[in-house]
Amino acid sequence: MAFNIRQDLADIAFPGVPETLPGPDDAFSSLKKALSSTPALGLPDYTKPFTLYCHERDNFAQGVLTQLHGSTPCPVAYFSAPLDSVVEGFPPCLKAVAAAAKFVEASASLVLGHELVVAVPHAIATLLSKTSSSYLSGARLTKYEALLLSSPAVSLTRWPILNPAFLLPLPMDGEPHDCELVHTSMSKPRVDLSDSPLANPDLILFFDGSCYRTDTGSLVSGYAVCNSHETLESGSLPGVHSAQVAELVALAAACHIAAEKSATIYTDSLCLRCCP
Repeated sequence: MAFNIRQDLADIAFPGVPETLPGPDDAFSSLKKALSSTPALGLPDYTKPFTLYCHERDNFAQGVLTQLHGSTPCPVAYFSAPLDSVVEGFPPCLKAVAAAAKFVEASASLVLGHELVVAVPHAIATLLSKTSSSYLSGARLTKYEALLLSSPAVSLTRWPILNPAFLLPLPMDGEPHDCELVHTSMSKPRVDLSDSPLANPDLILFFDGSCYRTDTGSLVSGYAVCNSHETLESGSLPGVHSAQVAELVALAAACHIAAEKSATIYTDSLCLRCCP
C-alpha cells in the first residue's frame, strides 16, 4: 500500500538507519513505477452516490472510495493509515469501527456532504448503538457516533465478501461471525463475570485500597477486604505508591477469598469498574 512505501522511504531520514537496506530501495523503485503508471483514479461525480470500502489488518486501516461507472465500481480515492496506539488495543471489530470513522472524516473533502455508503465486514451500527464497551471513552464514542450514525448522508452496510479495501485477506478474514458476541467475549476476562449483583451469592464482599502522604512526606499504602460483619484481610503495601495499585491488590485478595464460590464484590473505584 501507499503508506507502506512512504514509510520505508521516511525511515532512511532518521539517523542510524543504513541507506543500503533493501527495503527503501525497493520502496523507491515501487514509488517511481507507481508515479509513471497510468492514473487509476476517476474524478468524483456528484450526481452519483459514493461508496467507501473500509478494512483493517495488522493495525493498518485501508479504504477505497468508489462510484459506479456503468455497473463497475470506479475508485475515486485510496486511503491508508496506521491506527493510533489506543486503537491498536481494541478488539478486531472495534478496530474496523475506528478505521471507518477515520476514513469517513478523511473523505469529507471529496464527498462534500453527498450520499455516502460505508461498507465494512463488521456490524458497525450494532457495535455503536447496542454494545457497551469499556474500550471506548465517552469522547471517542461520541465522535464515532457523529461520523457514522448521526449524519443523514452516511449509511452503513456490512460487506463481508471481497472488500476492495483489502484484496489479500488473512485466513480469518471473511469468516461469518457475530460482532457483538466476539466483542463481548474479548472484552470480558471470564464469561461468568457480570457488572450486576448476583441474586443469591455465597459471599458479599467489599474492598478498598488507599495511598496517602504522611507528615514526613513519605507515601503509605494499604488495603482491606471485608464483609458486612468483619474484616477478612488487610495489610500495608510497602513499595506501593499508588492508590490504583492498592485497589488492584485488594481486588485480587477479594477474588482469592471468593475462589470456588459465587460472590458479589463491591468497590467505590471507578477505575476498576471500567476495566474490561
